[in-house]
Amino acid sequence: MFADVLIAVGVASEVLFAARARSKTEALKLLSDQKVADAKTTAAQALERAAQLEKEAADARERTAILERLTAFRRLSRSVALAKSKSNI
Repeated sequence: MFADVLIAVGVASEVLFAARARSKTEALKLLSDQKVADAKTTAAQALERAAQLEKEAADARERTAILERLTAFRRLSRSVALAKSKSNI
């Protein structure tokens, strides 16, 4: 009889701890899933921002190229610049 009670208590304890472990596992899985979702959202935002910055950089390069073409006639060649600097001495 005493052995039967011990076995019943052991089985009940095992069931109780298994239920608590399952509950904790589910809570950890939910937390993990939320963190993964947050990380994916952050990554998507970073990719979107990177694409926007790449476009802005391309636009800036295009504007720079236009300005360089517009002011190209104002540049002196190296030989002319050297000759001019020697004549100013």
